Amino acid sequence: MDYEPMSKKKLNELERLKQENAKLRRQNLKLTVENAYIKNWMPWFKKERANQNRNSTSYYRIEA
Repeated sequence: MDYEPMSKKKLNELERLKQENAKLRRQNLKLTVENAYIKNWMPWFKKERANQNRNSTSYYRIEA
């Protein structure tokens, strides 16, 4: 099975696509980590928000 050598243009296109793929993989990894971090903290944020909503008037309460 013989393969034809790739033209310079095809090699450049292949290299460009490899670099773009690597860039997208890094971006995907970054977003995956960020998403996992957010999901990990989401219950805490929801709990805090519920507490803030429950106590929202306490911020404006004037003590005598």
